[in-house]
Amino acid sequence: MNTTRLDTDLAARLSEVPTLVPEDLTDPARRAALRSATAEEKTAADGVTVRNVRTDGVRLRITTPDGHTEPLPVLIEFHGGGFVLGSAQGNDETNAQLAVSVKCVVVAVDYRLAPEHPWPAAVDDGVAALTSVERRAREWGGDPDRVGVLGSSAGGAIAATVTFRWNDAGRSPLRCLVLSEPALGEQQDAPSHADRQTDTIFWTAQLDELSWDLYLAGRAPDETSMPARRQDLTGLPPTYLDVGELDPLRDPVLDFAKRLLEQNVTCELHLWPGAFHGFDMLRGTALERHSTAALQRACRRWL
Repeated sequence: MNTTRLDTDLAARLSEVPTLVPEDLTDPARRAALRSATAEEKTAADGVTVRNVRTDGVRLRITTPDGHTEPLPVLIEFHGGGFVLGSAQGNDETNAQLAVSVKCVVVAVDYRLAPEHPWPAAVDDGVAALTSVERRAREWGGDPDRVGVLGSSAGGAIAATVTFRWNDAGRSPLRCLVLSEPALGEQQDAPSHADRQTDTIFWTAQLDELSWDLYLAGRAPDETSMPARRQDLTGLPPTYLDVGELDPLRDPVLDFAKRLLEQNVTCELHLWPGAFHGFDMLRGTALERHSTAALQRACRRWL
């Protein structure tokens, strides 16, 4: 593996990065074991209250900062995991940090996973979650007029397509769309994808292609399932995008940012030098601190 362009702080901690292989996504037993590892109930971090709510057929994990009596903005969060792994509990630590730093209610969506529940199940769950927040935000300490959507990796694809569907239906305006290392699709011919089929860290182009295959389950991708295929981006809320220089998903993210700007959508873009997909799992590195701070600043500014 060529690590000459890798950020030095990240390179020093590569031993902490887990290895994923295609069988982790395709083998039912291995998939179930990885899902169980992220679904364990955890003790809430200091300064927040966490509760699970089932509403409109979807389980939500709601993180609220302590000590606030006024309604707070709401950030609806979609976890990563290649469409087939992960859970609403998986980002408890970062969601607690978001809730405290941004002073917002974070609503993590436990959306249905592929391949058992292919597209559009996750998007349907996301729209149901948004509908629940619109109706019940005040009950959870939130302000239904100040709602944003956040997604990371595969969760970024879901967050974007949920936002498209919400806007197309003429629903209440969202304050922001925050996409961290999003899987937007249409990257097979991109240099960032072609160069990293297997020779990259953590998330390879091979795994990315497989995850999309499992998510779409034989359906041809279109703009309702794959954000990169969406042509009309007008009317989207201010959008935050970030991606690593060495991420196979890089080039579609850069293209999406360019098209947002061409269609007069406010966009903030960060390209993290020497960073691979999922680099922010290495807490405490300079790049992780910078990326976390940038995302939180955008949420505070727009929510």
